[in-house]
Amino acid sequence: MVKKKIVYISITVILGLIIIFLLINLKYNKQISNSNVDLNLYVHFNDPSRLEIFNEELDLFNNLEPRFNINLYNLPFSDLDDQFRNGTLEPPADIIVSSAPASYGKDIFITEPISWTGQIWTLYYNKDVLKTIGIDPENMEDEISQSFSSGLISRKGMEETFSMLKDSGVTPITLGARYGWPLAAWIQHLTAFSGGIREAREMLSDSFDITSPYTEKAIQSFSFFVRKGWVIENYLDNDWPDALRQLIDGNAAFCLLSENLATSIPSDIRNRIGFIPFPQFSDDEPVPWRVGSLIYLGVPSSSQYHDDALKVLKFLTSSGTTSRLSKNLFLPFFENDWNINEKAKSAVRVMETIPSITSRTESPVILDIKNKIIELTEIKK
Repeated sequence: MVKKKIVYISITVILGLIIIFLLINLKYNKQISNSNVDLNLYVHFNDPSRLEIFNEELDLFNNLEPRFNINLYNLPFSDLDDQFRNGTLEPPADIIVSSAPASYGKDIFITEPISWTGQIWTLYYNKDVLKTIGIDPENMEDEISQSFSSGLISRKGMEETFSMLKDSGVTPITLGARYGWPLAAWIQHLTAFSGGIREAREMLSDSFDITSPYTEKAIQSFSFFVRKGWVIENYLDNDWPDALRQLIDGNAAFCLLSENLATSIPSDIRNRIGFIPFPQFSDDEPVPWRVGSLIYLGVPSSSQYHDDALKVLKFLTSSGTTSRLSKNLFLPFFENDWNINEKAKSAVRVMETIPSITSRTESPVILDIKNKIIELTEIKK
């Protein structure tokens, strides 16, 4: 009986000590979570004006969360990459913008880094031209506008839009294919759009066969666009600045451009131009993809302020912030829905990336594509 009583008392004491420990720890964590915190955020922005606009967003966050002090550091990509990889960043990073998070290995980040922006190809459009046929991806007041804005417009919906534009007296697509690569960019996107993401990646190989199933379908599709009059006349003689001029002047509705080419649009007229994702492969479970390279946001495992850093990430990837950054920086930013379960959240973060064929302007594949389309559309130089 005495032994049982001793055991009972011992268990009671141990449980009491555990409860006291948990209460003290809870109080301590609450104090920490409510105390001021300094976070170090590292980026690699080449354009000073973009850095200034990004700083404005951080100021907005600081106004909403006064206990946060975010120290922004802007380093050249190579320096940031080397120092983070070698563990020599000083002060250490709590949040980092990275173009290649997977290259650092496992367990470097507390959770999978989030795709946020990038040097990617995007479908730019003339806002006024699309509004003439009742489409406004910016305000998304109807189903087709929403479909364009999300990148989930179907092939049928895209072709119906092209037909409506042509009937209204506007050419749907402007393109400058004098040197081949802008045309190859269209074929690469149409290849992925048809479901051939792997083929779209393989197009960078000099030995790539353009009669591969999805690519052949893409070439046939674009040739059909040409024959329907949906592509600007003399596109084979134009270069990309000529094509961009047609978009700005309202002579065409859409122009496929990379982020760095789009920056050549004068800032005082950028309000005329919008941008949307190139249509994705909208199957039952569409896989989001982009051509180009993505930039990610991540919280290193070495940070002492995981929860606080994630709070900043939620702000930077929220709908409001990404919308403002997209508008003010004139390049796409991707929002992340944090109000979903972990399994779905992990799926949202997955975005297939396809290196652009335009990075290899001397590739024989580019010339093969151009010659094949000339043959199919019976256009003679």
